[in-house]
Amino acid sequence: MPEYYPVAARDKVELENERTRHDLIPASEHITDMREIEKIFNAALDGIDGELAQDLAGMTDAAVIADRINLESTGIRERVADSIEAYAATVDG
Repeated sequence: MPEYYPVAARDKVELENERTRHDLIPASEHITDMREIEKIFNAALDGIDGELAQDLAGMTDAAVIADRINLESTGIRERVADSIEAYAATVDG
């Protein structure tokens, strides 16, 4: 494509080429996957407020509170990652 061709136009042409070659898959084809990932996040976050509230209620040391929150958020990230990998394995067959 000529160098003087506007950047936006070049980008649009490149995206169309990728779609034609099936290098890009429309998001609408992934809605089931996106909804499944949403369920995974929701399940991982369900109950965190009650659990943390009870654990943190008696704490006064900011460092201990931060460590507890970090521990919980790390656990959530790990559970989400594991669940997404497990879901992907079922989709890939």
